[in-house]
Amino acid sequence: MRIEKAFLGFFLSLWHTGEFEPVKDTPYDFLQPHEIGSLIHKLQNGYDINFVLDTTTDKHFKKVTMLKNEIRKGGAVHKKHAGLCLETQGFPDSVNHPNFPSQVVNPGETSEHVMVYRFTAS
Repeated sequence: MRIEKAFLGFFLSLWHTGEFEPVKDTPYDFLQPHEIGSLIHKLQNGYDINFVLDTTTDKHFKKVTMLKNEIRKGGAVHKKHAGLCLETQGFPDSVNHPNFPSQVVNPGETSEHVMVYRFTAS
């Protein structure tokens, strides 16, 4: 996955500050490949972050933290951090940050984006 060099800054309440923060040398730094969970211990609540992909969209990345030894299909036990979510979206809370692009779609307008996922394994 190609992650750009910034993420949206946030307060501990997870509300966005409106600032773009550098990922370099943070637990959010995926500029060089590494296992997703290798730095999660440095984060209070795991990954729940908006990476900036370009000037109009971001990728919301969450490592699933809500699971607590839940028994699923076939008796499989899902533990904390057993999965991840990759969600495309516009910048959250953009209506309150004039430096974020607008996410408003007016009547008669359309909004469209395409996200391609490519994964490799070594």
